[in-house]
Amino acid sequence: MIRYLIKNNFKLMLRNKWAIAVLILGPLLITGILASAFNELLKSYEDVETFSVGYSFADESTFSEYMPVIKVSGEEVGISFCRIRRGESREHS
Repeated sequence: MIRYLIKNNFKLMLRNKWAIAVLILGPLLITGILASAFNELLKSYEDVETFSVGYSFADESTFSEYMPVIKVSGEEVGISFCRIRRGESREHS
C-alpha cells in the first residue's frame, strides 16, 4: 500500500515540467548562494590562540566538583575558564 502511494506521488510530481526544473535547479541555486556567503565569511576569520569562557553556578552545584577537570581539559585545547560571581563583570580583550 505504501509503495503504491509513493509511486503515485512521484508520478504527480514529475508530470509538471516546472516542478522538475525547481527540484533540479533549486538545490543548485541555494548551494551556490550559501557557498558564496560562507566564502566571504571564512575570508574574514581570524584564529584566536586562547579563548576565554566565563562560568557561574551555585557553590553546592554538582558541577563544582568537576570544574578542575574541565579547566585542565580546556587548557589543553586553548580554552581558559574564569569564574564570574553574581553582580561581577569581567572584560577580556
